[in-house]
Amino acid sequence: MQLCGTLGNSEVTSHERQLVPHLTGCPHVSDQWAVGEARVVVIVVVVGVVAAAAAVVATAAAVVVVVVEIVVVVVVVVVAAVVV
Repeated sequence: MQLCGTLGNSEVTSHERQLVPHLTGCPHVSDQWAVGEARVVVIVVVVGVVAAAAAVVATAAAVVVVVVEIVVVVVVVVVAAVVV
């Protein structure tokens, strides 16, 4: 049974991973790998969503800056036209 406890920490290939339950009688080992892989997928998806949200916020901020610059230029032109 010590074999069951050590397999979860070893580096194995995908093919070996599929054979582990049949060779050792330790089905929980492949279940642990499946849970670990699912966690990695969730982490990657969450990081991707956060990065996309950050990109949207940065783009919105850039648009606001451009709009403010345009408004300032228009105001300066109008004030200059009135003063002159």
